[in-house]
Formats: sequence, structure tokens, C-alpha cells
Amino acid sequence: MINIVGLGATDKMGLTLEAVNIINNGNKNYLRTEKHEAVDYFIENGIDYESFDYLYEELNSFEDVYNEIVRVLLEKSKEESINYFVPGNPLIAESTVVKILEKTEDINLVMGMSFIEPVLKAVKRDPSKGLKLLDGDEFNILDIDVHSDIIITQVYNKRIAVDLKLALSEIYGDEYFIYLITDAGLRSEEVNHIPIYRLDRVENINHQSAIYIPKSNEIINFKDIVELLYKNGDFNLSYKVKNNTSDSWEKVVLNFIEALSFIIEQEKEGLYYSYEILEEIYKKVEENADFSKLRVEKINNIGYNYNSLEEINNKKFIDELIDIDSDTLERTINVIDRVMSIGFIWNRVEDVLEKVTEELNELRVALANGDSQNILEETGDLIFTCLNLCRFLDLNVNEVLNSTVDKFVGRFSVMSELASQQNIDLTASNLEELDSLYNEAKSFQRSR
Repeated sequence: MINIVGLGATDKMGLTLEAVNIINNGNKNYLRTEKHEAVDYFIENGIDYESFDYLYEELNSFEDVYNEIVRVLLEKSKEESINYFVPGNPLIAESTVVKILEKTEDINLVMGMSFIEPVLKAVKRDPSKGLKLLDGDEFNILDIDVHSDIIITQVYNKRIAVDLKLALSEIYGDEYFIYLITDAGLRSEEVNHIPIYRLDRVENINHQSAIYIPKSNEIINFKDIVELLYKNGDFNLSYKVKNNTSDSWEKVVLNFIEALSFIIEQEKEGLYYSYEILEEIYKKVEENADFSKLRVEKINNIGYNYNSLEEINNKKFIDELIDIDSDTLERTINVIDRVMSIGFIWNRVEDVLEKVTEELNELRVALANGDSQNILEETGDLIFTCLNLCRFLDLNVNEVLNSTVDKFVGRFSVMSELASQQNIDLTASNLEELDSLYNEAKSFQRSR
């Protein structure tokens, strides 16, 4: 049997009574490392032990060291019961213990105080609202949760400190304050409360160094976006699943994968970082939520709360909108002018141009999805918004369109003359040839 015993995170005063009893039970004692202050108890009481520190010098990797320690312990335990001592708590950040548990059940676990408690004491933080434990030697930036406190262990040299500084700066920013704690719980304890950019400038970094990152409520993560969507419900987004069919859901999944792939590609190229993109998505959802709220309020004000139309005297206004009867273009302009007259209008031309871009992008999505009804709706929205732009600029829509048509006809006339000069039959030409002629006519008109 193997007694696996935690030596605690401090010195001999942190040993539990159960640990002391096992130290003195007469079994052979094996230590993963003797670089621990609690080992003074063995020395002061003349208790023999063997350490595996020599393996760290002989073997090429930690994985090789841990595998060899486990092999030796399992072999020794076949002959007699033995004691195996590890720093801290055996079940926290102890690879050899995990490997032993995978290979045998003939063990006795004796808990010790982990390094987490002294670290919490050093930074005076309560972990009950969320705490995540990460390994600095096997750090993966995707494991970061900005809304939880985080402890990063195994920050045992400057190389790891540099790598962590660069990674954490991308998420939290250079100026975000963190803690670098060395020798937590010991008399030599050192606590540095520093901005991230100074992480690799601290001199005292050793095998008992750890980073503590307080949670941030300012940085946006994916969970925030989901919660905001739940809170605000449906928005005027460019793509919606109209029918719960396998085909429509497949499109959603494929579009989502495509969007994620784009985000990853942007991150790889160093153009954006994923948390920046999440923040932009969150802002867009907020904008949609605010727009939807304002739209509902505006609709109520102009009478779409039909039950109260008589009370607020807006029924006449809505009836007038409904009863506008003229050709399509004239009807559209009249509707726009009527709602503008009561203040339903953008404040800045930039806002209108942004809306034109938004509608154009939504049309692109509709075309990509091949939804004919959505294409019809988005095309109409784009045209309607462009007409809104004309009215915002106080332009006569008929004059604008007539001017454009006159210009187009004029260019096409020049194009026809150029085609005749080059002995080209317009009706027999392909699109590429026609486009080239049109651009030539455009240049000719400008130069003239």
C-alpha cells in the first residue's frame, strides 16, 4: 500500500497530525522533492527519507520524471507499505498522484493544506464567487474566464512569466492589475500587486510563484452576449430561422462555423483579438436592443398601439398613411415625408449612411442564404433606406432619379458611338466587353 501524504503549503508547522503520525509509522519515506520547508521536521527528528530530486537533473522532461517516480513507487509498494510525500494537497496540481490513482487503488490519501489557501490569504480574496485554477506550464489562453478569479500555478521562471504577460495583455490589457505571489504562507512570502506589463520584471520568481488575476466585470465574453440576447429577446437581425427545419438549422450551424472561422483567422493574422471581437458583437447586440426599444416606443407614440389610438388622437395619422394612394415611388416618398414631419428622422447623415450599409450587408446575407422572400424584403429595405437618404438631404427624388437616368442614357449613347467606331455589335457582345465599353464611355465623358 502507498500512503500518499500532503505536506501542506507552508513549513513544519503546517503539517497535520495525521501527516506527522504517518511520518513516524516506520515505513520507508519517499519525497517527490525535498525543496519544501516542512522537510525540516524529518531532519530535526532524524527520520530517514529518499527524495526524487535527482530525476529532475537526469531526465529530459517533467513527464519523464513523473512517470519514473510512479514506476519506482509502484515497484517498492509491491514489497512493503511505503509513504509518499508531496507538497501541498495531493489532489491539487500533483501529476504523480493522478498517475498513481490511474494504476492502483491500494492507496491511502492524507490531505494537506494546498497552496490555494495561503494565496487567498495573501491577496485577501473570497473564492466563493468563482475561482479557476490553471497551470502556467501548460497554459491555454482559451481556458481564461474573465468573470472568475484565476490562479495560475507553475510560474517558476522568467520564460513562463514573459509568455503569460503577452497572453494576458491581449485579454486584460497591459495596465490591468494582478498579483504575483512567491512563497505564499512562508516567512519569505512576497506579494507583488502589479500591472500585467511588469510581470516579467519581478526578480523573485521561483518554483513557488503563482499569479492571481481578479475577475473583471468590464471585459465581454461569450456568456455576456448570450445573456444579453436572452434578456432582450428578438432583434431585427439579418438572418432568422423562420421554420424549425433541419435545412434551416443546418444553415445556422454552417453560418456560425463560418463566422467562428473568420474570427479565428482574424486573430491568427493579428488583426483583432477574440475578446475585441466579442466586445464588438456585444455592442452590436446592445445597439439592436436600444433600437428595438426606441422603435417600439416610437410606434406607440405614432399610434401602432391600436387600442389607444382614439385616446391619443393618432388614429387619423395612421389612417392617412394607410390611405395614401399613388404610384409606388410617389407613395413611398409621401410615407417618408409624413413620418419625418412628426420627428421620425435621423439626426445625422452618418446615421443614414450607416443604415444603408447595414441594409446592403443584410441583402448580401439573404443572397448567400438563397431565401427568396428574405431577398425581396432586404432589397426593398435597401431601396427604402436610399430614398430616406434623399429626403434627409432634402433632395427631390424624381430629380435625383431623372438625373441619374439621363446620365446613364448619355453614357450609353457615347458607348454606342464608341462601339460603332470599333465595329462592335452591342447585341452580340458579352458582359465583359459591354462593361469595358461602358467604362471607356465614362472616362470619355469625364475628360470631355
